[in-house]
Amino acid sequence: MKTRATALMTILSVLAIAAMFVPGLATADKKKKKCPISGKDAKDGISLNVNGKETGFCCNGCVKGYLTKYKVDAKKTNEKCPLSKKPVDAEKSLIHLTAKKVAFCCGKCKTNYANKNKLKMVDKGVKGQKCPLSGKPVKEDQKLVVNGETKYFCCGGCVKGYALKTLGIAKVKDESKKCPFSKKGTDPDTAILVVTGKKVGFCCGGCQTAYVKKHIKVEKKKKKKKEA
Repeated sequence: MKTRATALMTILSVLAIAAMFVPGLATADKKKKKCPISGKDAKDGISLNVNGKETGFCCNGCVKGYLTKYKVDAKKTNEKCPLSKKPVDAEKSLIHLTAKKVAFCCGKCKTNYANKNKLKMVDKGVKGQKCPLSGKPVKEDQKLVVNGETKYFCCGGCVKGYALKTLGIAKVKDESKKCPFSKKGTDPDTAILVVTGKKVGFCCGGCQTAYVKKHIKVEKKKKKKKEA
């Protein structure tokens, strides 16, 4: 019996060590990253640095589609680093996405805005949809229009967290109080989240990190200690 027990312990030890060194064995149970365009599993080596965070894709076609979706000109890059003013290193760059919330006084103004900004209005409905954040079934009343595409969520928390958790955008500029055409008050049901981006190059990794901290990430305010 002792011999069998010893043999079993040896096998378990070998498997534990293998899990540490064999690629994929230790992380097989972890949730795989999904391509933001196709929804398929992202592949190693196909990614973009978006707002300081790596975003993976399933293929190069989806990388191109992502850049087109957010109107990013991948060929256009600044010649000098925005921080040091030194020449840019082609390998040190990121996609800086920003977002603003706009709303309108009526459906006609919403349509005019979409046409002017080349936003294709798409609503596939809730059938077969899963929340892009939680993966849970979606609800018809929990939705957000992003660049013309209606996205559905499981709850209000996921609607609010979409910009930060999915796109890495910490702060959304609110321009939804007045219609951009009539300057009148707006109907909340007409609101659209407009996301655009630009490619920013840097001279080094240090400047890239500093740029993210200064222009993209919003640091959480420290809670004041209660006085004794």
